[in-house]
Amino acid sequence: MWGQILSDRVQGRAWTLDSFALVLATPTGRPVEDKTGLSGKYDIDLRFRSSADAASALPDVFTAVQEQLGLKLVPAKVQVRYLVIDDADRTPTEN
Repeated sequence: MWGQILSDRVQGRAWTLDSFALVLATPTGRPVEDKTGLSGKYDIDLRFRSSADAASALPDVFTAVQEQLGLKLVPAKVQVRYLVIDDADRTPTEN
């Protein structure tokens, strides 16, 4: 499995769609869950407009996923697990 994640491109070789969904959380700014029901491994090359480059001719990530991969990102409410650390004490240890 190989992958490259840039601000305007995601490339992956032999990725499951679960793995791809995890990667999409960064450019979408939201958790993404795979509900396609598709199994197997896929080569993915997705090009999209970076959120920092409004002048780009590339589509936003949501449109790019649909146009380039034939998949659709659908907003939904899902449970998300978070780990919250309220307090931490740092105690020195001997080497």
